[in-house]
Amino acid sequence: MSDNKTPEPEFGEPVVEPTSEANVVDRANEALADAQAARDEVAGNDVADPADVTRPDVPADAAAPADEAAPAAPADADKPAEDDLDWAALDDVMATEAAAKANGTTESAEAEAAATETDATAANAAEATTPAKPAWYDSPEVAESTANLPQEVQDVTEVPLTPPVAVDDPVLTGTAPAQPIFVQAPEPPLVRGNRGAAGLIGLLAAVVFALFYLAARLLFSGINVLDTTALLDETLAQLASFAFWVPVVVFYLTFWLLGAFINRGRWAYWVIFGLFVGLASYAGHVLGEVIQAGPWTISLSQAATIARDQLVAPAAIVALVIGRELPVWFGGWIAKRGRKVTAWNNEAQEEYERTLEAGPQLD
Repeated sequence: MSDNKTPEPEFGEPVVEPTSEANVVDRANEALADAQAARDEVAGNDVADPADVTRPDVPADAAAPADEAAPAAPADADKPAEDDLDWAALDDVMATEAAAKANGTTESAEAEAAATETDATAANAAEATTPAKPAWYDSPEVAESTANLPQEVQDVTEVPLTPPVAVDDPVLTGTAPAQPIFVQAPEPPLVRGNRGAAGLIGLLAAVVFALFYLAARLLFSGINVLDTTALLDETLAQLASFAFWVPVVVFYLTFWLLGAFINRGRWAYWVIFGLFVGLASYAGHVLGEVIQAGPWTISLSQAATIARDQLVAPAAIVALVIGRELPVWFGGWIAKRGRKVTAWNNEAQEEYERTLEAGPQLD
């Protein structure tokens, strides 16, 4: 092999890639050296001496004279003569190198075209996915607002606009139906009654009834009302007897029941149905006298006799009259308050109806 081959680089040394022209020259020199070496080897084996070889077309007697000197050997035996070059091998090597270079150029062109096409596709995809700039992006107001920003921010010539993030909430995207809003309806107004007032006013009426009834019992007891001591003793005796408290309790219960029945009714109801309170008071006087006599100690006939005697007693008549009149006067008071309660209820109902007609109000 020729000495023109490039030496192998040592381990750790940088490798310098030869250019295409250097490769062609080196390979041509290697081919020439290999051809010359093959020709020298064939010539050394088959022909002993060029002087002994005679041309077949030249007769023996026409050979060169003996005294004619042989041609001198070339000064550089290793360097082949120009006529001795194997031009066919050189042409083959050059054609091979040209074909390889042409193939490499074609492959490079194809790779460059593919890369260009890939870059164009990526640019088109980025342009399709990037949203367009809004109208305000290049407006003077935006430029003026960014004038005071740091220089690093002002050097940015393009602000990437990212596409909006997809929202999966159906309520925010508007794909789900609107949910109903529940508003608590106003409570209907409570209807006020007049029964509590009738009970309280009935207590005052019962006190008045007790005073008049006690005076009647003291007056018709047969004692000297001018005698203070006797009057006081009889008063204490009456207050401690069933005959006094039974009519008072019956009067109050009857009065309160009538007030609960009439409630917010007119005064005329008290005038008409007050008679039942008087009759109940009259019956309470008779019952109180029987209880005072002790029905568990007397016979039934004795109890009937006591009840018959009290039917026309003066205190019984007083209980009937007082029990009849007090509901009329105190009933007027209750009826007057009942009208006020009715007006309050009507106003509350009208306000409630106006609220319902107005509908729910959202703050």
